[in-house]
Amino acid sequence: KAIRLDTGLGWDLVDPHILNTLTRAGANALASILNKIEYNVIWPTHTLQNLIVLMGKPPPKGGVRPIALMCMLYRLWTKIRRPEISEWEKSHRGPWDAAVRGSSALRAAVVTAFGDEGASYDNCSIARILWVMEKFYDNISIPKLMHRAREMGFPMVILGLALVMHMAPRILKVQDHLVFCDEPFNGIIAGCTLSNLFARIFLFFILEKQSLSFPKASIRSFVDDLNQTVRSPNEEETYADIVRSGEQLVHDLLESKCVILSLIHI
Repeated sequence: KAIRLDTGLGWDLVDPHILNTLTRAGANALASILNKIEYNVIWPTHTLQNLIVLMGKPPPKGGVRPIALMCMLYRLWTKIRRPEISEWEKSHRGPWDAAVRGSSALRAAVVTAFGDEGASYDNCSIARILWVMEKFYDNISIPKLMHRAREMGFPMVILGLALVMHMAPRILKVQDHLVFCDEPFNGIIAGCTLSNLFARIFLFFILEKQSLSFPKASIRSFVDDLNQTVRSPNEEETYADIVRSGEQLVHDLLESKCVILSLIHI
């Protein structure tokens, strides 16, 4: 039930309808395979292919974005392990995280606007920097991600199996044409249910440092979009604080090899 029956098929061409009609004996056999995969921390060779398709972006900008159709066995495994991951996530969520279950970009914008209205009512000055990172998933350093996930106590077997699949060979599909891509050495894949979580793990220590070092500068993160705001009765202090906190944040982001597309002062 966790996998949509109309979902796109990966390179293995396993249809979710097959999973939906498994007998108890078939389900037990599949569970045995997944247990062996976790025990050995490796996927069967034939599943280590990620099919990349180009999905259209909404107007007015349009264009396309690459999305991975991963093998069905991997997708099933991430759904099975979701409760364990969610339990870990509950105790490792920063107050800056807006891209979490039950939230949305609209809700984050409304909360920010409400804070600005309250500050304006109290005659406070408001300064803000909006950070947008270019191709954030593509530029995530896998060694840095592994190190930060280990420091946060993320389950190592889940991390290992997920990153093995993320680093698997990729095949680009455009209409009926297929081409093998260069071997990946960096970045995580858009289309995996764990990618959002991995992105937040990657940024966790950067945003935690920012939050502790500059308590007057509130920060909200919606994965690769960061909203940094200072509200203060003193206009001079407001702009001084936003500049200092912004300098520290951009230093830490660039040190982690993030590519900043634009920043807007308000």
